[in-house]
Amino acid sequence: MIMRIRKLWLRTLMPALACCALAAGQKLPVPFWPKDGRIPSDLKDQYVFLTQDRSAVIVLAPGGPGDTEKRPVRIELHNRIVPTVRASVREDPPGTYLYRYAISNAVAARDSIGAWSLVLPANAVRVKMRPVAGEQQDNWSGGDGGPAIVPAANGGTTVIAAAEQFELRDAPRGRYVSWFKQPDGRAVVPGASRDGFSIESRDRPGFTTVVFYSGHVLGDAIDQDWPPDILDQLSFLNDLRWTQVAVLTIGPMFPGSASLQETVTNFRTGIERLIEVGRLDSQSPFIKEVIESLGSIAEQRGQPTSVLSLKASPSTEAETEVMSALAATLGLVSASKETGTRPRAEKESLQ
Repeated sequence: MIMRIRKLWLRTLMPALACCALAAGQKLPVPFWPKDGRIPSDLKDQYVFLTQDRSAVIVLAPGGPGDTEKRPVRIELHNRIVPTVRASVREDPPGTYLYRYAISNAVAARDSIGAWSLVLPANAVRVKMRPVAGEQQDNWSGGDGGPAIVPAANGGTTVIAAAEQFELRDAPRGRYVSWFKQPDGRAVVPGASRDGFSIESRDRPGFTTVVFYSGHVLGDAIDQDWPPDILDQLSFLNDLRWTQVAVLTIGPMFPGSASLQETVTNFRTGIERLIEVGRLDSQSPFIKEVIESLGSIAEQRGQPTSVLSLKASPSTEAETEVMSALAATLGLVSASKETGTRPRAEKESLQ
């Protein structure tokens, strides 16, 4: 039993495994720590509690070997980050897309961002991470281990998809590319921002999940010699959504073999999510026209045969990001505002 729990904790040490903050109102796996610190009799066998703001757990743990008295130990989850990400994409050279990212941590945050990961399709292979640019370039690094390919039972191979698309309903799992600060690097503290992150890919843009975390290793705070009952009650933290925060962004999602249905579904789901979280306005003329155009495209077979021109123009930063991805992937263009990405018809003539 203890070995099983230890394996679970080892899994949390992998920096590329990241998820998102749990939704408010979700059933709690452990009770809140009593405000007066007194444990009611019906919780006499409960040893793990959450703080009221869900930023830490309180563990009633023995003080040492042979010590039967339990003392409260506070373990910070370092999940009080409030991240945003700005994305841009342009085709340069033809057939290759350059994705640039800038991240921020709101003043309201209480923890710093020490690492972040972008979800790619599980079998994505045509990705090149550029060196992190800017004054702090020596303090942040990026890493891409490529697809996780393992032997299959039938003698072939299979690709492991470990990265969940928490921000995209019903989307398949993928894999991560990650950026992280070096030990002597500067984290993105509350109120700060950091740019200079970029990747190149031949895959066209779509919506995907990006996850942020502090970089603290939660397993370092867990005493693996604690009794099994305590470790069992702590196992809910293997769901890394307790220590990570996720948002939606634009990233390389569609190889040339991607179907029209796949791309339209991705954009519809992503736009719905951005409306849900307040980054897009459902009453915006631009968004209304985009949703209508996606419906028209979905009725076609194969890829769109002509460039679709929108009458409305993007008027916010989020709408501009959406427009750039739609232009690159589905050929939509704004009739009255340059998006910086060629329409599909023009791109195909250059290849």
